[in-house]
Amino acid sequence: MTVNNEYDRHDSCQEARRYQYNTLEFKPRHSFKRLILTASILLGVPLLGCQTNSSVNGFDSQVTSQTAGQPNASSLNNTNITASNRSKSGTKSNQQQAAEIRTQIAAQYLRDRQLDEASRQLQMAFNADADYAPAYDMMGVLLQQEGSADNLLNAEAYFLKAIALDAQFMQAHNNYGVYLSKVGKPQQAIEHFKIAGSALGYYGRIGALENLGLTALKVGDRQLATDTFVRVLGSERGNITAHIELIDILIDSKQVEQAKNLYNELLILLNDQPNRHPRIVSQGIRLSQLSADS
Repeated sequence: MTVNNEYDRHDSCQEARRYQYNTLEFKPRHSFKRLILTASILLGVPLLGCQTNSSVNGFDSQVTSQTAGQPNASSLNNTNITASNRSKSGTKSNQQQAAEIRTQIAAQYLRDRQLDEASRQLQMAFNADADYAPAYDMMGVLLQQEGSADNLLNAEAYFLKAIALDAQFMQAHNNYGVYLSKVGKPQQAIEHFKIAGSALGYYGRIGALENLGLTALKVGDRQLATDTFVRVLGSERGNITAHIELIDILIDSKQVEQAKNLYNELLILLNDQPNRHPRIVSQGIRLSQLSADS
């Protein structure tokens, strides 16, 4: 196995992430206070529980536990939830607008782990528009985050419904892939990560590719993992996860010089401070030993 040795200089630096699946996503597009005002006007009802004025941007799950982490309001590289269904004229109906607003409000509650409030908002989204795919996707996320056996089992139907309503809704493919990984179906997860990772223009495409590479490693498909992480670096040179995983793959296959090139690039990305990351320290030790033996 050979990995292309054309390692360009990195374009940007980012903090190291600890080998996580990119999280399940929920992405409202407006600040919560603005959503409350808009909802009050369009829906004609008082909405309680205003939380924060920041927009919610990401929601993805970890490689080990697959539980959803708390979203960061500004740092995760994701954008907004998109409406899947529009009226024939191309504009959203009042029902679709209501469903979108309810889903966005539910995302904020989910961010703050107010799961009951989030569930109530999603039920109102279903009542407003029973064909609004993002609401089903988010209900799957909510049930998975709650984590009980019954809710984890029920989450799958919501992910499948979201995909059935809108097969081009890539966020649902990625989220369903994370769910499948959590419940021990990595091969099925790979297929959904492939779909999301190949969708040019999808804001979470790189995250889906990371998930694909990590899952490929989990099932022992090192060639797929290698090809995938090379694709990640081709699109996002400063990606920490791809660097770390490819370094291990190269070391294991005794491609020492290529591993060194990537490792040195990784140190630059981390501002020469690898000591915070035991795995990176271990990689440096292994490379030193291999160089001494050669």
